[in-house]
Amino acid sequence: MASQTQGIQQLLAAEKRAAEKVAEAKKRKARRLKQAKEEAQDEIEKYRQEREKQFREFEAKHMGSREDVAARIDADTKMKIEEMSKAVNVNKEAVSGPFIYKKRYSYRGLSSLVPSWLVRSGFGWSPCSALLLVSARAATVHKRI
Repeated sequence: MASQTQGIQQLLAAEKRAAEKVAEAKKRKARRLKQAKEEAQDEIEKYRQEREKQFREFEAKHMGSREDVAARIDADTKMKIEEMSKAVNVNKEAVSGPFIYKKRYSYRGLSSLVPSWLVRSGFGWSPCSALLLVSARAATVHKRI
């Protein structure tokens, strides 16, 4: 009977040692995975920094500094606005001239002039749109004087 007990004790001790070895192996594996993950993150960060540096060099070489780009954009915008203003001034008379205005609607004492094409077309219009039309026409008439 003592040999059976001794055999069982040996089996239990061997099982305990095996469980400890498995637990230690799992811990080593977890440490290795964590270390590999940290190394990969470091490598990714180094690569990202290297690519950003290359991009900044490329950008500086081909486009100039950000201030230069902003100044160029501002200059282009101002030039385009001036061109559009000139085109508006040149073509304003040609566009507004053909419309014949006639008295059509009175709202709270405000007489508005509506283009005849709007009256003929049957489009509905409100006091607000009439006010806009009067304002636009008044501005045009005022500039002629």
